Amino acid sequence: MKKDYHFDPAKPWLFPAEYVSVLSAHQMDQPSLFISTDRSGEGLPCNCLLAADKSRLLVICGVMSLRKERKNTAKKAIVRYFVQTEYTEYSLSELSDFSLRELASSCLFTAEKDGERLALAGLNLGLHEPMLHFVDYIKELKEKGSFTPVSEEEAKEQEQYCPKCGLRYADADNKLCLNCRKKGSVVWRTASLFKEYRLRLFLVLVLLILAGALSVLAPYFSTKTLYDDVLVKSGKYYGKLLAVILMILGTRLLSMLVSALQTILTSTLAADMTCKLRRVIFSSINRLSLGFFTSRKTGGLMTQVNSDAGTIYGFFCDILPAFAVNIVQVLAVLVVMFLLNPLLCVAAVILVPLSIVAIRFIYRKLDLLHYRRFGKGRSLNSSLSDMLSGARVVKAFSGEEDEKKRFDKKSQAVANADLETSEYEATVFPAVGLLLHLGSVFVWALGGVMILLNYRYPSFISDGAVLTYGTLATFLSYVSMIYSPLFFFVNMVSMTADSMNAMGRLIEIMDAKPEVVESAKPLSPETVSGRVTFEDVGFSYTVGHPVLKNISFDLPAGKTLGIVGKTGAGKSTLANLLIRLYDPSEGRILLDGVDLKDLSFEYLRNSISIVSQDTYLFSGTVLENVRYANNNASLEEVLYACVASGAHDFIMKLPDGYDTKIGQGNADLSGGERQRLSIARAILKNPKILILDEATAAMDTRTEQIIQRSITALSKGRTTLIIAHRLSTLRDADELIVLDKKTVVERGTPQELLRQKGEYFKLYKLQLEALRTIGISEED
Repeated sequence: MKKDYHFDPAKPWLFPAEYVSVLSAHQMDQPSLFISTDRSGEGLPCNCLLAADKSRLLVICGVMSLRKERKNTAKKAIVRYFVQTEYTEYSLSELSDFSLRELASSCLFTAEKDGERLALAGLNLGLHEPMLHFVDYIKELKEKGSFTPVSEEEAKEQEQYCPKCGLRYADADNKLCLNCRKKGSVVWRTASLFKEYRLRLFLVLVLLILAGALSVLAPYFSTKTLYDDVLVKSGKYYGKLLAVILMILGTRLLSMLVSALQTILTSTLAADMTCKLRRVIFSSINRLSLGFFTSRKTGGLMTQVNSDAGTIYGFFCDILPAFAVNIVQVLAVLVVMFLLNPLLCVAAVILVPLSIVAIRFIYRKLDLLHYRRFGKGRSLNSSLSDMLSGARVVKAFSGEEDEKKRFDKKSQAVANADLETSEYEATVFPAVGLLLHLGSVFVWALGGVMILLNYRYPSFISDGAVLTYGTLATFLSYVSMIYSPLFFFVNMVSMTADSMNAMGRLIEIMDAKPEVVESAKPLSPETVSGRVTFEDVGFSYTVGHPVLKNISFDLPAGKTLGIVGKTGAGKSTLANLLIRLYDPSEGRILLDGVDLKDLSFEYLRNSISIVSQDTYLFSGTVLENVRYANNNASLEEVLYACVASGAHDFIMKLPDGYDTKIGQGNADLSGGERQRLSIARAILKNPKILILDEATAAMDTRTEQIIQRSITALSKGRTTLIIAHRLSTLRDADELIVLDKKTVVERGTPQELLRQKGEYFKLYKLQLEALRTIGISEED
């Protein structure tokens, strides 16, 4: 069994120790197949276990929790264990057609039972590859009673996780693990981004070291020099009180000036470095292909742009300089103390090892408490988000009281976690303070005895080697300067770990290679006629699992092609290939006889426009959203596009017309209104090729008619590809192709396909029956 579990296609029966008890409880001590996903079939976040043998498939949902457990005679340890929340058992004989359905940002593992399609488990796109192996294995297990896993050599080639640390490879092809990469190389690689700031960084470091040196000198002047050399008759500077006071004051003022200069320089450096880091991260992300974005969570990418930049800056401008300053300060203090009185120096530092151990123990416990608090808070936020997002459902089912109880329970759990953390901090920090204060007590005690006994000791700079009041006062000032940095040095480990992770993520993004690359010498023909040709095109999101196979057709310029097929047949993938969000795995796609790979991105994307069901509106005005298709468009051109798309009338009814703020957090628009703005964008772009991807799928009949008129006007004189479920939107298409089983199975005009009575005819009859059940005739 693996401690750090990742699905191994060569040994798909392995599972972590945390799941032993739950599998045993369901009489499956050793499954033939096992995999763990991160979502239930309903899409809810959880640990979803899929375990199968020759006759059964178990679907177990639950969560991981922590508890204290005593092992042998040792002290209690924190262990993970699985808590089951839901359980379903299926007989393999009653399930069929296992498949993995790809959604926008996740996948769904499904199977058929009694003619009904069941969603068994959900998973993020990162688990897509392992799940494909699981699907293949369970199909073979059902049919033959056994299966043949891939060899260990093949599994190693396909390996997505580092066998040493268990983390996912940043670059699976090169087996690049950022966690196992030498930390020094990560730091130097990141530091190379700041070459232009080297002088300012050096000045910051010099100022910090100077400030540290002044902080060491100030106590010496105000204690040793003042007490022993000025206030004592035998002192070197006896009576020169004003001079020493001015020296002390000058040291303080110089220290303040140095600190002020350092703060100003650091502030300007922070703004410049953080801004550059954000630009580097954003530009690195922006150059990558669509596949990168579909495999990542938006929140994680936003964190990399915003949070990681600050974390990396903090490492170079806060942590490293502070480390240097503290090291210099502690070493300087120790040298001065040793030169003044070696015995008192030993007394001052004797508790340092014990203090380090105590502080490390405290922070380890605090990290665990804060981790628990974070988990409780995340659970509370998740519940609150669910309640607010699903307020309509809550009220419809009178679930307010249940939601209140659930919220109160989780809120109390957060309060308890806060209380536990606060009580621990209130208990241990005074004890640590006392421990640190004991260093001063030792110096007081030993120093007092040495003064009372007039004890002589070996010294390098003290006259007569007799402890004086000034020397004792100097030691007492320096003791705190030794113990205070201990908190920084102990906590530096966790702070550095955060920074290393941020730098690792930055390098991962910088080193990532886009799947779709522009040609070294891209072509940009002067004119575009709009002829589109697919020649034996095949495509796979993952190797060995094709989505499209042998797709061939020729669409003359100015003609309209309708694309029909069941959900998941690959219709939208065709559109993505045409605008080159992906490259075909096999074959080629031509525009006016030129391979898309030979054309420049700018030329290709200026020649093609897409109107999809999901219209994204940016936060801004209506005018800015329409102009997104052509930033140089005049107001008259925008007005023409909006009138042609049927959007002008509803825009003028908005509070501020074309200046009305829309998008996230602003005025909301209906689906039809959003679609008309999308069409206005396409008209403003004036492309030679138009792709309509389910443009009217979610519209009511009246809105669909309005949108359809706009689309008809937009399509005139343009090469048009229409992807649609509603066959009524394809009446005017010059030709249709029907996709099924990953390839083109039928081709012809709508009338020809109806006469063939094939797949298109079946879809047509199904939709016709659906319309009749709600009282709509074929003529309608």
